[in-house]
Amino acid sequence: MPSPFQNQTVVYNEAFHRERVQDCHVSLKCNNCMTSKCEFINITTGGNVWGGENHWEDCLFDHAVFQRPISPGNTFEGCRFVDSQFIRYHPYSTLFRNCQFVRCHFDAMKITNWGGRVRRADLVPFQNQLVFAECHFESVSFERCNMRGTTFAECTFQDVITTLSDFEEQVDSNVKFWQPFDLHDARLAYLRDYVEAVGGAVGTESMSYGILEGYRQSFATGNATWTQDVWTLIEDVPYEEYAASSDVGLEVVYKYPVLE
Repeated sequence: MPSPFQNQTVVYNEAFHRERVQDCHVSLKCNNCMTSKCEFINITTGGNVWGGENHWEDCLFDHAVFQRPISPGNTFEGCRFVDSQFIRYHPYSTLFRNCQFVRCHFDAMKITNWGGRVRRADLVPFQNQLVFAECHFESVSFERCNMRGTTFAECTFQDVITTLSDFEEQVDSNVKFWQPFDLHDARLAYLRDYVEAVGGAVGTESMSYGILEGYRQSFATGNATWTQDVWTLIEDVPYEEYAASSDVGLEVVYKYPVLE
């Protein structure tokens, strides 16, 4: 019998207890729901599965892939995330308390409204939109993440890697567990990925590729000033080539919120 979490619908004020959801895509969009002691194993999700104002208690997420998730007003308490991926996670007004993250990967994460007013009562003392309180991180990696607006309160860390990720501004933590952020390295990586994506889409013999690769090399050698809006450099190429280049380039932009 299919799990209710596989339904392509929106639910409000529901309670889920001891559900086991395995080997499927989770489509249910929860709002003001209570989910406790449930197991989500080898699942994929879309953007809104965590919906808004939900409470997740003592749940297991094992080999879960979260694609562009949001979690406005959500609370995760005593949950375990194991061998899971958070891809373009944009949390807002979210609390993780006493949770464990083991062998997890966060890619292109950005806190929504990170500098805005904190309205949620239990987050006001922290003055940040995303709070990890008494959580444990083990063998966790952050890549290309913009962590401004995050608090790590009384958390523990073991073998955490922060590749091209910015934890330097408006991040509070009891332990400075992150590696230094080098903006220049992040910009070089962005240009490399952008040029490679354009080359894959329209070919390395195209005008777009030639212009962008020339700019990348000039910037790398200090002979050009920085611009993230590199698509403006190819506005005069044939329209179809420009459109194809811009489409793949936009996906690269989304991968680098760390440059915002």
